[in-house]
Amino acid sequence: MQAINLLALTEKVDTEWMPLYERSLSARDKEQRIRAEEIETIDLFVKQLPKSCVSELNHWFYSYTIPRISKEFDLLRIGSNFIVNLELKSQKISDEEIYAQLEKNRRYLGPVGSRIYSYTLVKTGDTVTLYQYTKNGLRRAKIAKLAQQLGQMKNCMEEGIERLFSPRNYLVSPFNDCARYVSGRYFLTDQQGGFQRKVLKGIREGKRIWSIAGGPGTGKSLLLYDLARNLSNELNVLVIHAAQLSEGHRFLDERMKFSIISVEELREDMLQGVDAICVDEAQRMGEREFGIISRAARKKSLKACIFSYDFEQVLSLEERARNIPERIAQLPGCQKELRLTKNIRSNESIMRFVECMMGKRSRKYSTDDFGCIDVVSAANEESAARIVQCFEAAGYVFLEDSMTAIGQEYDRVVVKLDGTFPLESTPELEEDPSAADYERRKLLYQNVTRARERLCFVIVGDEDLLAKLLAIKEHAYGHR
Repeated sequence: MQAINLLALTEKVDTEWMPLYERSLSARDKEQRIRAEEIETIDLFVKQLPKSCVSELNHWFYSYTIPRISKEFDLLRIGSNFIVNLELKSQKISDEEIYAQLEKNRRYLGPVGSRIYSYTLVKTGDTVTLYQYTKNGLRRAKIAKLAQQLGQMKNCMEEGIERLFSPRNYLVSPFNDCARYVSGRYFLTDQQGGFQRKVLKGIREGKRIWSIAGGPGTGKSLLLYDLARNLSNELNVLVIHAAQLSEGHRFLDERMKFSIISVEELREDMLQGVDAICVDEAQRMGEREFGIISRAARKKSLKACIFSYDFEQVLSLEERARNIPERIAQLPGCQKELRLTKNIRSNESIMRFVECMMGKRSRKYSTDDFGCIDVVSAANEESAARIVQCFEAAGYVFLEDSMTAIGQEYDRVVVKLDGTFPLESTPELEEDPSAADYERRKLLYQNVTRARERLCFVIVGDEDLLAKLLAIKEHAYGHR
């Protein structure tokens, strides 16, 4: 994306052509809806700038959104000495709302630069009023003063704003980015934040049982742990992880107000004195564990019970048959399931490749989509072991045991496959799967969806399987 000239943006263009016109200026990937009210507000701002302002109209990034978390800035101007953020309002809102938005924006801009000047421009009729963020509150500012500040900016960025806003600066895994989670240096998406407020408000109103669902990378665990963090300020909170604990879990257990245990450790007497229970990876609970927690949830002395799960991530036929999410929904007083829908952690290209590979999606993507996927051939197990070692040396994590990977995420993942793997899904496999084939597909899905940036498949001694994956990677399906 490239910076634009505000005067060019506000030139009169037919509404039908405005999205295309803006895209031609900004070179963004695809057209977006242009709000006429915003353009009118910018136009009034431009007209109130001193006539001497020329270069100050250049180098503005309009309506930039941070990838995967949908955080939008109306106007950004990024210099080597400081950053200016200008938000646009087409009608009057409260000072508290203006201040809260600017403060939140500053948190998102923190990884980009330390000197940030934050403003909001409010349009009322044919006039605009400028407000500036200060540590002591919101104050009115003069447009001429802002113009003077813009003239002091050095080496303003002209293009490539995407390079400054890596999703990794904002998307935190409680178990893999423990220090950032403990210090509170993480963000919730709008959807996560909305669910968080709904759950906390509901618990205060006596609505005690909640469930959070979502696919890989949608931020279920972060939301659950954020809720545990908030509840632990007033309640005795126990977090139950329905898999093996990692070093990250132990790190948090030592430093947070809440306690964390593995579901295998759970005993009835452990819940005495507990005010709130948070269960992560709940779809993997056994009969014994679910019985203990469900009995506790029925007692009004328990202030809150929150479950987080993804039924697609069951790893055995027994787990599928138990269908814990369905039984959670049947608990008396359980609120309607909150479903996270946007993938914020996982690389979208990795997820698309995996879905193509497992027969869940049409194989119609450009080759550029799968540049983060490596497919490597190994003649035998000995060669495969050496190749895996090479990738581990390059920072990849080799995943073979899914049980230790549950709830984890890694920047780079390498896995091994051979010709015995049931790559293509069939109705027979889904309806009446053999335990071995069903579990192998689920285990692989669990492993590959742990990758955030890159994924490598090492194919051991099977040219047909190698050809299938290469065909997906090179967009060969439907073109031969």
